Amino acid sequence: MMKRLTSACPCARSCSAKAPGEPNLPVYDTSGPYTDPDVTIDVNAGLKRPRIEWVKERGGVEEYQGREIKPEDNGNVGASHAAKAFTAHHKPLRGLDGHMITQLEFAPRRHHHPRR
Repeated sequence: MMKRLTSACPCARSCSAKAPGEPNLPVYDTSGPYTDPDVTIDVNAGLKRPRIEWVKERGGVEEYQGREIKPEDNGNVGASHAAKAFTAHHKPLRGLDGHMITQLEFAPRRHHHPRR
C-alpha cells in the first residue's frame, strides 16, 4: 500500500517539517495490514494468507505438521505466566529437493505473484 507523507513531521524527535510548497512524498507502507482501516485484526484467527495457493501452485513446496509449542517458546515460564495459545494453526511450508522458498530464490526465475 502506498501512503503519502503529510507536511507534518512524522518522527517523534524535533526536526523541521517540509518547506512550504513542497509536494508530499509517496512512500511504501511497510506496516502491513495493521494500519489499514479496512482490515479487521483478530490475532486468534491470524492474518489472511492471500498468496498461499499461488505458492503451492508454483510448486517446489510442501506443507508439514511442524512441531508442538514447547515451554522454551514462552520463555520457560510456568503455565500461570505463559502467553495464551493462539487458535489459528497454519501448517508451515518447506522447500523440496533442498530449495529455499524465499523471494531471493524465486525472483531470478520470474516467479512473481500476480498483482490483484
